[in-house]
Order: sequence, then structure tokens, then C-alpha cells
Amino acid sequence: MDIEEQTIEAIEFKLRPSDALQVPPTVRLTREGLRRMEQELQTLEQESMPAVVERIRAIREMSADPLEGGDYAQAMEELAQLRAREAVLRTMIGSGEIVEDHGPAGVVQLGSKVTLAEHHHKETFTIVGSAEADALKGRLSEDSPLGRSLLRHHAGDTVQWDSPAGVYRARIVRIA
Repeated sequence: MDIEEQTIEAIEFKLRPSDALQVPPTVRLTREGLRRMEQELQTLEQESMPAVVERIRAIREMSADPLEGGDYAQAMEELAQLRAREAVLRTMIGSGEIVEDHGPAGVVQLGSKVTLAEHHHKETFTIVGSAEADALKGRLSEDSPLGRSLLRHHAGDTVQWDSPAGVYRARIVRIA
């Protein structure tokens, strides 16, 4: 098989959740988290991957030896990374369990938006499953030390959690 056939084979290969050797564990998701993952998957499949595949084809057409320059290898690596992310998203979406707020109102649970006060500083987080956590975007994993300490608490409660820098305490100001 020559390099062109190998390239076409690599481009056409798609990982599916069924390709995994083990059944993935259930992934706890909020409705919003599932929506974001589905949107990311759609963008990967309809925009990102086709653009990289087209770039690979253009490099192959313009070069007598596509392996000669670094552009081809870089594009193939980018495609591999996109395929890996696609596989992860498909697995998480396929094994995702939407967790509705079945608990009592006013209690911190998955999907709750929680405002904490520590000294004179307030910060708001949304409690999410670990698969959709992103601290920079205010999405706190229910499995993190702070996330675990918040679960099942009410507004007005003071929570405590351990971190590498020591023990922290904060008061729950609001739950939405």
C-alpha cells in the first residue's frame, strides 16, 4: 500500500464508541452539558475535520513528496487529535445520563448554580458532572473537593473543604 492509499485510509477511518474494548462508565451530565457536547461534536464533524481533510488533500496535490515538509505531518496529527476528541465526545454522549434536579428545592445538587462568599469575595459556580467541568467557565465538578462539600447543603450553610494549600471555608449565599 503506497502513502496515498494509507493517507486515504487514515482520513476515512472513524472511531466509534463500539470500538472501545470496555464499556464506559455512565457519565453524569446536565442537559446544558449534553447540549454543549453535541454542539462540539457537530462542529468537529461538519467544520473542523473536513477543513483538515481538505488541507491534507491540498498538501498531497501540491507536493511531489508530502512527507517532505512539516505541514503534512502537522495536518495528520491535527486530524488524529480531532478524531480522538470525536471518539471521546461520542462515548460521553452515548453513555451520558441526564441528571435532573430530583432533590428538594434550595439544596445544592447537580445543575445548581451556587454563590459562595469567602471573606469579602463572592464567586458563583454551576455544579456539573466531572465530564463537563471547566473551572475557568465556572463549571465545578461534583467530584472535586469543593463540589463534594457543597452537595446537599442549603443557602446560609458554611462548607469546608481541603485543598493542597490548606483547609478553606465559605458560606453559601445563594442557590439557583
